[in-house]
Amino acid sequence: MVALVFGIIGGLLFSVVFGIAALVQIRKRGEKGRGLAIAGLTISGLWALLIVAGVVIAAMTSAERDSSGAITESGSLSVADLRTGDCLDGVADGEVSYTISAKSCSEPHDAEVITQFDLPTGAWPGRDAVSDKATSGCEKRLARLLSDSPMVDRLSGFILYPPDAASWGKDRSVTCLAVDTNGGKLAEKVKR
Repeated sequence: MVALVFGIIGGLLFSVVFGIAALVQIRKRGEKGRGLAIAGLTISGLWALLIVAGVVIAAMTSAERDSSGAITESGSLSVADLRTGDCLDGVADGEVSYTISAKSCSEPHDAEVITQFDLPTGAWPGRDAVSDKATSGCEKRLARLLSDSPMVDRLSGFILYPPDAASWGKDRSVTCLAVDTNGGKLAEKVKR
């Protein structure tokens, strides 16, 4: 019974150990419960297959970079792995998640990572203060970095993931993106 419960809740290691131990004891003593132990082991096997499939799918759908770090093949990318120069899709409406669609900048895209910077150390100043500092920092940097871009008239910036209270102690980074002010796609790199 214990093997089945751990199998159902995803406790693979415990399910396998208790399932094998139960089968050995059942065989020696002639007790009941063989079906429950086998069910627990079977469910654990299904969990293992699901985990392997998830890892394979994640690896197959991840964006790929060349030796210089430029994205060469579209796919998903963790927000923590974003680099200056990355081009992204799915951010035009300001809706973001912890993974994002990255693609080659030669393909039409919603946004480009223009710069990243860290906010000053110290105690957590609060969400509004962090947002204000991140916005101010991005605006200044984007104005300077994009002043010579041929697309400067149609660009605006916004922030992707300023730090939050939970991550403040170890990560105070802000990522600044450039997007088309008309909500359209960018057809090339904004900053060369």
